[in-house]
Amino acid sequence: MNLEIYKYKNYREYLKDFYTSKKSNNKQYSYAVFSRRAGLNSPNYLKRVMDGTRNITHKNLRNFISGLGLQKKEASYFENLVMFNQSEGKSTKDYYFGELKKTSEKTESAFQLDAAFYDYLSHWYFVAIREMVNLKDFEEDASWISKQLKGKVTKSQAKKALELLIKLGFLSRGENGKLIQTFPKIKYLNEVKNLAVQKFHKQMMALAKESIDQEQTQSRDITGVTLCVRENDFQEMKEEIQAFRDQLNSKFSVTQGEGEKVVQVNFQLFSLTKNRKELPHEK
Repeated sequence: MNLEIYKYKNYREYLKDFYTSKKSNNKQYSYAVFSRRAGLNSPNYLKRVMDGTRNITHKNLRNFISGLGLQKKEASYFENLVMFNQSEGKSTKDYYFGELKKTSEKTESAFQLDAAFYDYLSHWYFVAIREMVNLKDFEEDASWISKQLKGKVTKSQAKKALELLIKLGFLSRGENGKLIQTFPKIKYLNEVKNLAVQKFHKQMMALAKESIDQEQTQSRDITGVTLCVRENDFQEMKEEIQAFRDQLNSKFSVTQGEGEKVVQVNFQLFSLTKNRKELPHEK
């Protein structure tokens, strides 16, 4: 069994398959044998990592690479995969996903589709261009798209966005050869989706901030309200916003050839003070 590490999104699954393969070829192979070859002190370290009861530390990462017999490029992928799977901080996880993306651009890896989906959702103009195909006067031309997006997107960025949208299946050719919106079923890691969504919202909020200075009041609506509410009502407020968002989408979103402009509607609800449960109890 020849294992290709680039096919894995979870390093523990790779370790399980590695051990199973070794064991099937050699009945004498064991967790202790791996530990000796890897230079690990604990004979059951591999098993505990496979079971998810222990992580691979920075100190022992090189030992695992040695025990697995990985070459330089494979070792780099394994190291980034370990750090991506184990990282809890958003910025750290985003960094290591970026490193995995670089590998997927050069090698046929399990992250190719995730990387493409990440690019789609983490760049605001990918989503905007997908909506633009519903404009009455839409032109499949990178220069035209760049101008319509007020020069905030270059021609090369617009061209790449169109190519990726078609590749992922978010856009396809209709009977007349023109681009139309489609809704592909894509399987991707929730971790990747969460990273991309956070980046998307940050970009859209930055654009909203710019619009205060760059857009006339008749072309925007920037409003807000500061409230003092009960903790138990917070979830209901979120549900009200979700319902209103769905209502806007259902009532005003148009189909191909009917649109006259593409807009962004943001909703932000967040706490300005600490949650009561986070405060120390008063005696």
